Amino acid sequence: MILTTHKHQHGCRATAVQTTLSLMLPWVVSFATCGQASAAEVKIAGMVDTGLRYASVSSGTDHHSSSIALADGLKDANRIVLLGKETLSPEREVGFFLEAGFSSDTGEMKTANTLFDRAGYLYFKDTNLGQVSAGVLGVTRAGGTPLAYSVTSERISPFGTGWGDLANPIYAMPFHGFSLANALQYDSIKWGPVQGHVTYSFGSSSENGMVEGSASTNRYAALALTYDIDRLHLVVMADQMNESSRVSNQKDEVGVLAGGHATLGQLRVFGWGAHFSGADAIMPLPGLSDCSPMRGLDDIDGSSVSVGFDMPLWGGLWRVYGLRMRAKAQDASAEGQRITRTALVTGWDMSLSRRTSLYMAVGRYEDRVRYIDIQGRTYDHPSSIQAVLGLHHNF
Repeated sequence: MILTTHKHQHGCRATAVQTTLSLMLPWVVSFATCGQASAAEVKIAGMVDTGLRYASVSSGTDHHSSSIALADGLKDANRIVLLGKETLSPEREVGFFLEAGFSSDTGEMKTANTLFDRAGYLYFKDTNLGQVSAGVLGVTRAGGTPLAYSVTSERISPFGTGWGDLANPIYAMPFHGFSLANALQYDSIKWGPVQGHVTYSFGSSSENGMVEGSASTNRYAALALTYDIDRLHLVVMADQMNESSRVSNQKDEVGVLAGGHATLGQLRVFGWGAHFSGADAIMPLPGLSDCSPMRGLDDIDGSSVSVGFDMPLWGGLWRVYGLRMRAKAQDASAEGQRITRTALVTGWDMSLSRRTSLYMAVGRYEDRVRYIDIQGRTYDHPSSIQAVLGLHHNF
């Protein structure tokens, strides 16, 4: 997994850290008392995932297509990761995590003009105070970076956030991106089995007319509590996207989610439920990006529920996942004013070695909605079916 390692010695620089973390006084005071730091270590790691995907999509009336193609990131998205840490004392650690997405079938970076599009943050950890991370972080309910993934998606879905477009929980909840720029996250110490997590993003300053940390940009905030014992792992969380202070007639998006998984013998059972209001967008079905009911609104209310399980089978792990979402646009003139989305996905993967696995999966999504978009196209219960087969390698 480690391709390159660099080591060097550093002393404790309390003055520099006090300047950098002047708003985080407890950590600064703690850090200022540290002794001689230990060796720093930098690692290069990542994932390469490539396979075949069959897709069949239908608008329900006048359009149907099917295809088979070489695709990437079908189990987990391809990425190159740089990470490192330095132990300042037995109780304190500073580190970083940089994650860049790429396409293994074309060699292109996933996001133009952005190297670390998936994540990029610096963190300071104290065993008595918790951890503060700053930089590009994941939306808590979307699980876009390791910090967010360990809070939500790892707990609520047998597929996590992977398996391409087949089983990601974001298809059953409002969507406003995977990652957050200019963000802070605090992960508390554990109080027995309970841990707290707080995330706040000052918003992006790269868009026209937006000023980071001001009312001219949308700012994200989330609060979560996790509970972990041997066979039970739970999460409850709430988040908000502050939009009303930017545009007076917009509503803030608010969501709550509760879920987790329990181990029963060799079976792990997953489940979660969510409620949301004031949302702007619902993800279009896989392969049907032109079918976007409720596009451009800011008053979508709804709820979601999902159940699933995984268990050993034929030398690998068998996973099953079903979800249902109901959403309604409060604007009476909106196209596709109501939508009910259902999905059922099953997959199996087997480790060929410590780093390489073979996987396959199939799933179907359907939206129970009928509407005509602004270009005159009619959609009547559109659906999407996918089947994937591929290899995944960690390095």
